[in-house]
Amino acid sequence: MRTSSAAALPLTRSASLRAMSPLPATATLSRCGSEAPMINPANPFVITAAASSVALDSSRKAVTAFTVSNSLGRAVTARARVQYDKPDAAAWITLTGDAEVPFAVSQSHQYNIEIVVPPDAAPGAYSFRLDVVGVENPDEMASQGPSVSVEVPAPVAAAKGGLPSWWWIPVAAIVALLVGGVLAFVLLRGGGDEEPSAPARPQIRIGSTGPAVVELQNRLQELGFMLEADGMFGPVTQQRVRTFQQVNGLQVDGIVGPETWAALDAAEP
Repeated sequence: MRTSSAAALPLTRSASLRAMSPLPATATLSRCGSEAPMINPANPFVITAAASSVALDSSRKAVTAFTVSNSLGRAVTARARVQYDKPDAAAWITLTGDAEVPFAVSQSHQYNIEIVVPPDAAPGAYSFRLDVVGVENPDEMASQGPSVSVEVPAPVAAAKGGLPSWWWIPVAAIVALLVGGVLAFVLLRGGGDEEPSAPARPQIRIGSTGPAVVELQNRLQELGFMLEADGMFGPVTQQRVRTFQQVNGLQVDGIVGPETWAALDAAEP
């Protein structure tokens, strides 16, 4: 009888022992043969500054930022706080936005710092930094950021004997009063050389008669309406007025008042 070539060969003693030996207790299983990243619990957050120093503008203001990255290897909620070398700076170096921010694994977040130096701040060099702690365990999960410096100059003193910086305010008020007075005088005087304006035309409606009705009927004729200028405001004239009012977006009441007179004057044939 023939022995199959697929039969397994017997293992040697050393090979058998290796096959039966368990893995060492210190062995670590890793995905795709690579070791898991190591987490440094002593520095749970990596903090970097946008610049090591900040320059104030002409209004004694500046902005800067710190970038914080979560290096814990798991999600965590972090709280940031600005630390100062001089307590006076706490009033004018402030963290804008939320101090407490949730971080995903390896997520980064930018904290913005606003600097507004008051005129009476003592001149000199100031420094500050951003510290971050984990909310769940602030004593164990804490990191310090790098220090950032800002130089505060002495306030510029006003020149002695000169005008105060607000001198232009009363001058502007006086000029405004003079201009307003001249305009009021011109408007009230009404330009005496001009002819007096024509008296306002009366309000007319159905049943009215007279020259105003004739003027209305003549104007309606000029605008293409068919009616007789007989000086009597009858149903036909009323209907033509209502049609005119509707076409020109006026209140459709058949009464010719100031708005309808103005629209009649402005209308083109």
